[in-house]
Amino acid sequence: MLAVLFPESCCVCDADLASQTSRARPASRLESGKLRRPLVGALQVPLRLLCRACASRLRPAIGCAAPRGGVLHLSAFQPGPEIFEILHRFKYGGVPELAPWLGAWMARRVRRTLRPRPLLLVPVPLHAERLRERGFNQSRLLAEEVGRRIGCAVVEDLLVRRVATPPLAQLEHAERRARVQGAFARKRAIPRRHALLVLVDDVVTTGATSAAALAALDVADSLPCVVLSVCHASMESHYRPTRVL
Repeated sequence: MLAVLFPESCCVCDADLASQTSRARPASRLESGKLRRPLVGALQVPLRLLCRACASRLRPAIGCAAPRGGVLHLSAFQPGPEIFEILHRFKYGGVPELAPWLGAWMARRVRRTLRPRPLLLVPVPLHAERLRERGFNQSRLLAEEVGRRIGCAVVEDLLVRRVATPPLAQLEHAERRARVQGAFARKRAIPRRHALLVLVDDVVTTGATSAAALAALDVADSLPCVVLSVCHASMESHYRPTRVL
């Protein structure tokens, strides 16, 4: 009945997912239906997005993006069409139920790369207008999941986005940088008891947004910083062996 009412296909290759549910062990929770989506009241349905073949191509990140301006970039996944499509569904398709799964991988990346120390997670904010349209800030959801899993503080009111920039996905780096320049402002002082500030975003493409956010925080010379994302779109050209901070 669920298959008839809610037909499911792989978000990458359009393969029928209903035919795969009774076969061998699924490659991930994105295929198995262990992620659930609420409908009405207590009614939930499995949230399946990938077929077995596409799910098997998801790869955890194995390196760090080279520091830009002294800031290290960490990502949970290597870039690829599968993770990009998942992020698109999460961000633009109104599927916040993906946040726990994505946040778990990001937390795993933090635990494996950063030495145990106090962390301050700062999600990249959305402009109020965009927040009303989307209904949630994807970076905030991810930061909360990471903070819950590794036991560190999340500060949501440290930054504000004061300029409603248009979607940046199709823009070149120079135009992205111009659009986000001055888009953020710091609202209050940074708690100094935290040794490492971690800026959390869903995806880093050119780094223009994270650079503008860190510029507004004005901490590059006084406080160690890391940018944490689900995926770094241009990471292939910046890979180097993982180093532990």
